[in-house]
Amino acid sequence: MLLLPIVAPHGRIVNVSSDVHYAGGLNPADIDLSSILESAHKLHNGNPVTRSARFACYACAKLSQVVSSRELQLRLNASPQYAEKKILALSCHLGLVQLRIN
Repeated sequence: MLLLPIVAPHGRIVNVSSDVHYAGGLNPADIDLSSILESAHKLHNGNPVTRSARFACYACAKLSQVVSSRELQLRLNASPQYAEKKILALSCHLGLVQLRIN
């Protein structure tokens, strides 16, 4: 949010996510994501964590990126200050993007 004042009209804010976000799940009752943080803490401390728990952490992190991009876009659209600048907040999976770079 700190950089929004300097984003050019028709600018883009892009979060690089992954299609793995489809496997993620967010529980609105667990807004601080304590279950994900607990798994990440176990990973950080070298405790054995299952491969599926690591995947679940990754999927939830990617889903969080998609959700935050969507929320940012909604807030930009609702803000008189930024709606006229037509800034886009996006998330993408780079494997699905075709770039024409010479």
